[in-house]
Amino acid sequence: QASRNHMQQIFKIVSPLVFSIFFLTGCVTTSSLINSSQKTDIQNIAVASLLGDEFHLIRIGVTVFNNDYGKSDVTDWVVDTFAEQEILKSLSDRYRAPAKVLPHEPNLRQDYLANADNVFKNNKLARLIQLAKNQGADTLIVITPISKGGAGFMTPGFGYFERHYLHTQRILYVSAILRVVSVKDGNDIAFRRITASNAGEGIEWKASLDEYSEEQRNQLKTRLFENLSRSIRTSLKELGF
Repeated sequence: QASRNHMQQIFKIVSPLVFSIFFLTGCVTTSSLINSSQKTDIQNIAVASLLGDEFHLIRIGVTVFNNDYGKSDVTDWVVDTFAEQEILKSLSDRYRAPAKVLPHEPNLRQDYLANADNVFKNNKLARLIQLAKNQGADTLIVITPISKGGAGFMTPGFGYFERHYLHTQRILYVSAILRVVSVKDGNDIAFRRITASNAGEGIEWKASLDEYSEEQRNQLKTRLFENLSRSIRTSLKELGF
């Protein structure tokens, strides 16, 4: 009995680490930084976000038979507007070049994901780049969802993820890339992956936001926005802004 208790204690300590290693190998932050000459060329910035308005709820069980998935519309959260404003705030705090939100058609996110087998095929950003050029910008800073394959278990965008493997792990996640794109040639100047944050503890996973109380929904929204704000500011700083 003593031996069993000892092993259980070991599992409690080790299993979160095992999951963290598993999770981070699929969601490790990757980036390409801006050099000084590129920074000099950035004189006018257009800002956009394509995260969308669907909150994904994903549960990965011990076996595939325990997996579950749901999604809820969160148009009223205006996540893209929040993300764009956070980019503007961060730039105004630390960077000299003027920046403005880039108005665009709401279907551009769906168009982007339709052929998102490679997140760096910038022809999918052609419409945004043209709009940025029309706005007089030389640089586009855009948050794009990661392709399905690159997101691992997580649906591109954002949501609430739960996994059971010896230890229950809940993560309020964002699966996206913050990209700095040259309007002149459509190529990436720099990019950084926006990573998930472990902020889901204390709220039970459910398959729809309708199953949560108003207080719980507000908690999820607040935590998501806190994670997104922190990730955007960290990403821009590390990119050189």
